[in-house]
Amino acid sequence: MQISNQAYQNLSRLIYDKFGIALGNDKQVLVTTRLLPLMQKQGFRSFEEYYNHLSQDKTGKALLALANQITTNYSFFYREGEHFDFLREFALPQKITQPPSLNTPNLHIWSAGCSSGEEAYTLSMVLEDFFQTPTSRWDIGILATDIDTNMLNQASQAIYSEDRLRNIPPMMRMRYFQSISAHQWQIKPEVRNYVHFSRFNLIQPNFSFKSKFFAIFCRNVMIYFDKPRVKKLIQNFYDVTEEQGYLFIGQTESLDKDDCPYEYVAPAIYQKRKLTRTVQKPEIPGSSDKTHLFEMP
Repeated sequence: MQISNQAYQNLSRLIYDKFGIALGNDKQVLVTTRLLPLMQKQGFRSFEEYYNHLSQDKTGKALLALANQITTNYSFFYREGEHFDFLREFALPQKITQPPSLNTPNLHIWSAGCSSGEEAYTLSMVLEDFFQTPTSRWDIGILATDIDTNMLNQASQAIYSEDRLRNIPPMMRMRYFQSISAHQWQIKPEVRNYVHFSRFNLIQPNFSFKSKFFAIFCRNVMIYFDKPRVKKLIQNFYDVTEEQGYLFIGQTESLDKDDCPYEYVAPAIYQKRKLTRTVQKPEIPGSSDKTHLFEMP
């Protein structure tokens, strides 16, 4: 089944408007490959017919299915491991030694664009390893969001094949995973309990949460957005980041330092600081249900 130029333009515009993904003019093969199985399953005879269905559907189910088909999902544990080293060896020690005016009991982290959950669970393992034993001093929670409900369902099961664990040190695998078959492992409950999964569209106009985040991980997501979308997203992240908190982006991504509310710290790491304050930049060193933490009023 071929996709006409007009149908491609219509679908591209819809995908951009609803999900912020800028496809450009050379992704016809990608769109065809991703959407054709869904269209055939649902009995559509052309891309024009499918687009009309998307435009007329009032339930939102058709757009949800489109989002699940069109998004790219690729992740593994400890991806871009320097970020987790920075979190454990610098950012978390800084957090727990902040002055009383900043040292709130909340330690909330957002994995934005969490895919199948490896990033969120890596963060949970880092927190568990850092604190060693549970403490009532900190209200710890990790919000993990994605637009793809299939990925969120998979992530909530916390079951992974052997190859996805390739970057995890053997001792951490023994401590935080349990074998459930010859080639499958599941995250242990004490690690899963920190994480709450939820569907969230990053292009909505404003973000509103009951508490702010100490760190936001949004890595290898903004490569699909154009500059206006990226600028708006960064401002929204900034608004829900606590003072002295961090934003982590993908190693292949970059932000305009002259037009970014965060202060550059290191490659792909930014910090929220008061503009009137001068702070020396750091050197990068060489359990319960958490749903309530992230509810929007």
